[in-house]
Amino acid sequence: MASTRTTLEGLMRNIFAFRFPSRYFKNALLLKLVLVYSTIMLVPLLLTIYIITNHVDEQMVEIEIDRQDDLTTKMSEYVDEQYSKIRDIVFWFYNSGANTQPVVDMLVESGKNDSAFQPHIIKNRITSELNKVVMWDKEILDIVLINSNKDVFSTSKRSVSLGYDFVGNLPLGRLDASDKRMHKYPSGNLDYILEGDVPVISHVGNLYDLTNLLNIRHTGRYIINLSSVEVMNHYRSFAGTSDADLYVMLNDGTVLFSNETDAIGSTYPFLEQVSKLPAHEADLGGETYILNKADLSDYGLSIVVQTPKNAITSSTKMLIRQILSIFVVGVVIVLALTSLFSTNIANRIKRLLSAMRQVEKGNFDARVHYESRDEIGQLAAAFNRMCERLKGHVDMVYLAEIKTKSAELSSLQSKINPHFLLNTIESIRMKAVEEDSQEISHMLYTLGRLFHWKVRSTQYIITVEEELEYISSYLYLMQFRYQDQLEVKMNVDEDLHELGIPILLLQPIIENASQHALFHKDQRSILSIRGYRDQHHIVFDIVDNGIGMDELQVRVLEEKTNHAHGASQIGLSNVQQRIRVLFGEPYGLSIASKKHYWTRVRVTIPAMMKKEMDVLVPDFYR
Repeated sequence: MASTRTTLEGLMRNIFAFRFPSRYFKNALLLKLVLVYSTIMLVPLLLTIYIITNHVDEQMVEIEIDRQDDLTTKMSEYVDEQYSKIRDIVFWFYNSGANTQPVVDMLVESGKNDSAFQPHIIKNRITSELNKVVMWDKEILDIVLINSNKDVFSTSKRSVSLGYDFVGNLPLGRLDASDKRMHKYPSGNLDYILEGDVPVISHVGNLYDLTNLLNIRHTGRYIINLSSVEVMNHYRSFAGTSDADLYVMLNDGTVLFSNETDAIGSTYPFLEQVSKLPAHEADLGGETYILNKADLSDYGLSIVVQTPKNAITSSTKMLIRQILSIFVVGVVIVLALTSLFSTNIANRIKRLLSAMRQVEKGNFDARVHYESRDEIGQLAAAFNRMCERLKGHVDMVYLAEIKTKSAELSSLQSKINPHFLLNTIESIRMKAVEEDSQEISHMLYTLGRLFHWKVRSTQYIITVEEELEYISSYLYLMQFRYQDQLEVKMNVDEDLHELGIPILLLQPIIENASQHALFHKDQRSILSIRGYRDQHHIVFDIVDNGIGMDELQVRVLEEKTNHAHGASQIGLSNVQQRIRVLFGEPYGLSIASKKHYWTRVRVTIPAMMKKEMDVLVPDFYR
């Protein structure tokens, strides 16, 4: 049972520890549900198998115990029968019958030099008596008698060497003349057997002249060989389907007979343990055995019948493997069918999701083709109807939204330049009053270029190069206005020149810096313009070294920038609104500053060619 429990527990651990690659489960809800359901069904099934197999194991052990009891009883009866027979044969040596001289008396007579009988007559009479036993008893193979003169008298189903020195060799060689016990030895390959040698159990002992009980004399020895083959045949007939091992042994553990032929003649290794165990189950040599035992104390013998418990439960293990194999095949088939079914459903859902993503991107013409009328088919039909209604709704509000945005853009753009133009004209006027100079002519020329560029540039989107050209003219006039008080640093990457930018996007920021940050400190004012590309974005940093702002002032300014607050906030708010109207978030302005030191306004717009950006204007604002 323990081995069965270990097998099931190991299998359950392997099943639940198994990990499928995550790609098989990603977006596979149906497959997950089936696997969870299969797992829930698997646990009680395995527990049921576990309980049943434990019960079957217990039943198999009980059946084996009953078989062993029956085998032990039958073998005990058989061994008792054989040894009673051998004991009777020895008794018969002394009392052959009313009309026959006892064999021992004839053996005594054969040892006399002055016997009244001829030696051959005595030999024939002894042999004739012995034949009565051997010829009619199939278990007895040989009976050999040796008188005091070492003369051999034998009868056998085999060929015995009469010239063999029985007294000087085993098994009689170690028999003392005064020893009245019968000794038993397992024998094989006997030297005195010339033909037909088979394993036997040899029984040897001394014979005595009992005619004078006051002076008992040793008169000879005997060997009675019991066929081990016949014992094996009886064992097999008694054992039936049992896999039990049989050990017939002496009190010292010497194995006289066993179906494990290698054990015959050796010492039974668990004699001491078995003698102390009343139960049917024992741990012998690190392995669990089901065993039974019987003591034949009258003959100095004991019988042990044992079976490894693993051998008893092996059929149960085979049954478990077959059940689990069938179950695993069933699970594989279910998973395969489930995978095909879930893949079909998943593909249909993916097509629906793909159409949804197209609608998310603004394509309201996306449709899902469906044929079935199940739940997914109904969902696809509802999605198609929704797209039709969305498209109609968008078409209705589209023109109104476009007109509103176009008007908003035009309004914002028309508010850009009044402050700058007034300030510039005032500077030229003051310069003309002070002196008559060529610089005035150049300033007027530059101002004319600005007006000419403004009139010429009717487009909403221009190139960065054109925007920089305008900014350069604007800054040139500012430097004329403020003389040496303003230093301009411009560093814009050349690879930005061909990209698009909304017209007059940077000029309001520069103008705002000159009004609110620069020229309020004793030191020289510095204005830095840096332009570069950050992946898919264009970034312009306009930095001044003016009076700066603290964190609260920055938050207030950002709030005003994100919302229109009248004419006072046209500059930054104008730029922010134009960027958000055209490109949406996250594009626009961000402001950073340090009080008394600097302020930076960062402009972020998408990196697009002029033609690409120009498409946005007619699509949304005209």
